[in-house]
Amino acid sequence: MYLFELEKISKENKNEFICLIDETYSKQGLNETIRLIKKSGICVNPYGTGKPKENALYKDVIKLLNDREPEAKQLKDFEAETNTINTLYKKFTDMYLSKTESSLPSDVHVTSYLIALELHLTELQKRMLRDLYYGNVNGLNNNQSDIYENIVQNTGVVLKYFLYKQYPFAGISKKIPKQSLRVAGEHFKNSEMKFLLDTIMELWNYFEADIQVDNNGEVTIKSIGEGALGKHISHLGFMDIRNAKMSRHGYEEYLFDTRYSNTNILPPHKYISSNEKTACEFIEEYFSTTDLSIEFNGISLAELTRAYSIAALESEKFIRNRKTLRTNLNEIALNDVCIAKSKNKWINKFVEMGIRKSKAEKILNFMTFDTTSNDILECPFIKMGNDYVLIPTATYLTDSSRAILLNLSSRGINVSIKGNEFEKLIRQSVTNSNLRCVHLEKKDYECDAVFAIGNDLFFVETKHLSHPTSYREYVRNLDEIYDACVQLERIVDYYTQSTNIEDIKNLLNIDSVNRIYKMVVTNTSQGEKLKINGTYVVDDTYFIGYFERRSPQIVQIDGETVIASPLYEEYYNGQVNTEQFIDLIEKSPLLQQKKQRIGYHTFNYSEQLGLKFDSFFVKVNTTINPDLLSDEEMDKLNSIFTI
Repeated sequence: MYLFELEKISKENKNEFICLIDETYSKQGLNETIRLIKKSGICVNPYGTGKPKENALYKDVIKLLNDREPEAKQLKDFEAETNTINTLYKKFTDMYLSKTESSLPSDVHVTSYLIALELHLTELQKRMLRDLYYGNVNGLNNNQSDIYENIVQNTGVVLKYFLYKQYPFAGISKKIPKQSLRVAGEHFKNSEMKFLLDTIMELWNYFEADIQVDNNGEVTIKSIGEGALGKHISHLGFMDIRNAKMSRHGYEEYLFDTRYSNTNILPPHKYISSNEKTACEFIEEYFSTTDLSIEFNGISLAELTRAYSIAALESEKFIRNRKTLRTNLNEIALNDVCIAKSKNKWINKFVEMGIRKSKAEKILNFMTFDTTSNDILECPFIKMGNDYVLIPTATYLTDSSRAILLNLSSRGINVSIKGNEFEKLIRQSVTNSNLRCVHLEKKDYECDAVFAIGNDLFFVETKHLSHPTSYREYVRNLDEIYDACVQLERIVDYYTQSTNIEDIKNLLNIDSVNRIYKMVVTNTSQGEKLKINGTYVVDDTYFIGYFERRSPQIVQIDGETVIASPLYEEYYNGQVNTEQFIDLIEKSPLLQQKKQRIGYHTFNYSEQLGLKFDSFFVKVNTTINPDLLSDEEMDKLNSIFTI
């Protein structure tokens, strides 16, 4: 059952949920039933009560299953694992979260945290630059930028907790003692632990986790299974595309010394910064369109892109002009280290830079953090009293296009336009290879793309999904992919009936049909090889790349010399043909390469929580400086790529 449907039943209709569990047990057995209970989200309470989130319902389903199989080891293991994860959350809440909360007056809690955050990020950036200058980084995986991004993302968890506790968001000029900043800084450690526990909870809810508890109560948890690995591979594919584009833009900026200036002409006609130019290219990646005049809730993509670019540019200017942070001062105010302006001043800045006056306030509200927001990357403004504050070191590197998409999704704003544009992109890639491709629009039997290679017939369903960064998002995507496969199966059954197949043959100008293939094509990077009831699941990198005869590449840059070396050329040479195409999908060489770039990393919180977590982790990044590699690292790189 799909995640949202399952969660809704467990929350709104307890009797229906129990009946569902009983029915699942009768038809599919205990293991599948336990998987369904975990997926429902009723087992773990992330707020640290030490008991399941829906404790009464959990007890009911456990009793039901115990009555069926009282001695089943799987059931006892399931109960033990539920207790272990809830105990970890309770330990974290009692030992850390409650302690930090009680150590600061509520009226300065938010202000103290935001000041501490800016100081911490500034120091982290200095350390990153210092380590890079002296070569004190892992040549294959310099993950310091990941640490920086994780801190910024975790800020969303902390701010939502502050909103939940109803701490006052005010006092931008109030001087905060240094001791209060040190206490507020404990939230960074707390949010890291909370993020880790949330990751473990999602891993266990939706995929596979090996959980061991020794005689001393020490807990060791390890990510296992193709599903959990698939989430990391999918995200790695997304980051490869993102980092490659950003590297290309950076190189072009270096070569051509491009200059930007303030303008009220919106993108893509004029840009106020290199980041804004890069963001417009990523709009195509996330929305499958280059038309920035498309509007969501009456606001165009061009205006949203400009607004986020203004926030980033203002932050960059503020950092550049800010006096050296004197962290030795005994007291610091929020407006000493962050940008704080009134609503009218931000609106005037937006209008000055080309945003319609009638939309400026709406955009500011859209970009302001609230209970629906995920983090301060997508919602960089924080309302403090009558002022709107930006954390400059968190804001100036924001990926505007991704922030826009995530913010629209978080607020429940329909972004279906991206799906329609993606369909067109897929059909166009087939047409560009001189194959006829049609869109069947019959009511109840719409098919996004149908084409033939020789006399082999291909039916395609497209799915434009959000790029998953968590296990929860990845399992939601899998649910949608499975649903698309079921839908395509029904559509193909209809069109391959004897009375309908002739119409298809006439549309495609073919005399006969030898073989029929079904495919679901997604815009998100493939995380695992999937063939569901005879339907291939493939991402657009494989699909579009194949028909446009454009193979993946590894690019080496040496000064002004650029060498692009194609990978897996055997799949991209010659004419398009069924055998070559299906072989590419079934062997998925790019997917296998990404698997080799992922290993394990141990997050050791033995001292704090009695916990070690072995999680999948990227070993080899997208962008690598060979000068920083040891001989062993170079051998490892060469084992993955042929350079």
